[in-house]
Parts: sequence; structure tokens; C-alpha cells
Amino acid sequence: MKISILFIINPISGSKKGANLETRIRQLIDADKFNIEIALTQYKGHAYTIAREAVSRGVQIIVAAGGDGTINEIATALVYSESKLAILPIGSGNGLARHLKLPHRVDNAIKFINDNPDKVEAIDVGKANDSYFFSIAGVGYDAKVAYDFNNGTKRNFLGYFIQIVKNYFKFQSENYLLDYGDKREAKRAFFITFANSSQWGYNVKIKPAASLKDGKLDIIIAEKPKFISLFYLVILLFMGKIEHSKIIESLQQQAVTVTSKDANLLYLHIDGDAVGTVPTVKISLLPQALKVLI
Repeated sequence: MKISILFIINPISGSKKGANLETRIRQLIDADKFNIEIALTQYKGHAYTIAREAVSRGVQIIVAAGGDGTINEIATALVYSESKLAILPIGSGNGLARHLKLPHRVDNAIKFINDNPDKVEAIDVGKANDSYFFSIAGVGYDAKVAYDFNNGTKRNFLGYFIQIVKNYFKFQSENYLLDYGDKREAKRAFFITFANSSQWGYNVKIKPAASLKDGKLDIIIAEKPKFISLFYLVILLFMGKIEHSKIIESLQQQAVTVTSKDANLLYLHIDGDAVGTVPTVKISLLPQALKVLI
């Protein structure tokens, strides 16, 4: 019996790899093995709607063809379902796909699906307030970078880098309160990252040892680095050795609540997409809640 598979394509994803993608899928996917459907998203949130309907029909594999934002929408509809997520990473950062070491060339990614429809593992899912995240969420500087990047005109690494530099000078550290277990800790931080996977994207790894299957979130608390040390820190990020820096503190928890000690609103991002500002961030983890071709 053939395997039902649905490709959900974001036609305006951040990479040119999506050009003529529907044609390439039909040329490369194994039609003897799969019953193939293809849908194109038309607006933000549409991928979630398409995926939720596919889950209700029992579609076995749902392929997210886009970046981390598209993956987030689709995976959100698949949490605790029997449908499996597969990824064609045609976005800009592709953080989750890079962490999973999935092929980044479209033809190789489709070949992987052809050859491995049963190579499925369950991964942990993070939750920030009422939204799921599958790679990384965060408050502070990185969330402000995401906010400005999402609202900018340059949807590529250069645009991301420009926002990194600009906000280094503009964004100020915050006095945070962290509540976890029976503890309350006050921390002054430039940003706090909640890592289910290892990286933001572009192979920029904030927690290289993070695991999608360990039942815990890595919480990274970072002080604002001095300007003179920035070049060194960028090197550490791309080498996957940022934890060697003295500005980084990390801990592992299944749940944490973050507020501003000064009652400020907090910038929040979820899988690279800016949520905007919120008064409180409640973070939790759902172990092994999503099935993924991996």
C-alpha cells in the first residue's frame, strides 16, 4: 500500500531554492511508493490550517517546504498526532534542519524521503506561553533581532547580520526574574535563550550539546559582551564553542517562568519569528511529542 504524503510549500520562503519546487517534487518523489499531494500557502498561518486538516485525514507524512517559521506552523498541527513531519529546508536560517543534519539540497532532501519513509523518531517540543517551538525560543536581544529581521527588507544572512550589529548598540540588558522548581533567581542578562535544539540557524550554535530527545530544555543566560570581545565571540559561535565564554551561564530545566524585575514588557521570539512583547514568558517541555523523519 502506498504511503500518503503531503508537501506544504511556502512559495515566498527566504531562499531561492523554492523556485519551481512543485515541478521538482513531482519529478523526484517516488510515485510508486507515495500517494502525493502538494499545497501552497497563501498567508501567514495557512500552513497550520492545511496541516491540521491533513492530520484529521490521517495523512502519514507531512513535508514542510520552507524555513523555521513554516516548519513551526506545520509541526504545531502535528504535535501528539500519528502524522510524521519531514523537512525540505528552503528557508534562510534552517536551524532545525541543520541541527537534524538533514540534506539542504532539494534533490538530496527528496531522495532522503524516498529512501527513509520509516526512519522516524519522536522529539521533544518546547512551549512558550501558548505557542510551541521546536528549535529555539528566547527573550531579550535575540528576540529584538528577530523582530527587526522579520520586519526588514533583507531576508538573508546579510539582513540578519545587520540586525545583530545594530541591536548590539541599541538594545539594553534587562533585570530578569527566573522561577523554576522551588527557586527564584534574579539575573541581569542581554538575552535568555531556551534551546530545544542547538542553534538559531545559519550554523550559529548557542548550545552545541542541546538534544531534542533528552526531556530537558537548555536555558542560556548571556551577559552583554564588551565591544572589544565581539569578534572573538562570533568565532566561538560559529565554532560551536560559545560556552567557553565567561558571559554565558546555562542550566537545564523542564519548565521556567521569566518576568522583568522592573515590570517591563519582554521581546519574545519563537523559532526565529518575533512574537512581539509580552509581560511574562512561561516555558515548558513536552517530551517526545512530535514524530520526525530524521
